[in-house]
Amino acid sequence: MKEFDESPGPKRQASQNSNAEAIAAVELTSDHVGYFREAGASEVLLTVMEVDPEDAGLDHNPVRQEARRMVFDGDLDGTPEMFTPDGGRYFNKLWDGELYNAYRYHTPGTKTELIEAVFGEDQINANRPDSDAPKVSELSPIRFMFPPEPIHPWLENE
Repeated sequence: MKEFDESPGPKRQASQNSNAEAIAAVELTSDHVGYFREAGASEVLLTVMEVDPEDAGLDHNPVRQEARRMVFDGDLDGTPEMFTPDGGRYFNKLWDGELYNAYRYHTPGTKTELIEAVFGEDQINANRPDSDAPKVSELSPIRFMFPPEPIHPWLENE
């Protein structure tokens, strides 16, 4: 029986690499930022998107990367009123200005380090949806392992 090789073939791998390079080369302009603002992006997302990863001590900015992908894919070709962000839970929480929830739903790593570098623990804690929500220092480093249903009353409205 022939074994199935799940790795991408050379053509697909080359295509993925060239797309990643092309996306990384997209320059986010003030027009793009204005479009996101008109489409309803929060100042939280716009602030994080503008951060140079080197200034934050990181190797990349996942929010900027996602915004570049949206530009590359032509997602901004329509009117801002018709734009619907489709950037995953982290991006969408930031889009909505939910700083604490964007932080809370991710394991320690680039995404949480980026938010910490930009806003700091005090501002993240100040953005908790409820005073009963755990503070940043009280969150488990394995918080991604919580069940998807709300485990705290303050999460029931999500």
